[in-house]
Amino acid sequence: IQVDYALKQVEIAKQDVFEKQKDVDKLDIHKKEWEKEMKQWTVRKEEEEHDEIGSSVYEVQRRELQKKRKKHH
Repeated sequence: IQVDYALKQVEIAKQDVFEKQKDVDKLDIHKKEWEKEMKQWTVRKEEEEHDEIGSSVYEVQRRELQKKRKKHH
């Protein structure tokens, strides 16, 4: 009778491990999706920052050129 009980407990434990492994697999999938989204977000933010820097550099150069032109006239 104890052997039957032990075998039943082993089956219950195996089922529990199987269910928990499915949960871990789902979490891994969500983690990968989240990491992909964060990478895309980071790339977009970096592109926006580069655009802002480029615009700022252009504006500074444009103003310097205007100042030089005013001095020569």
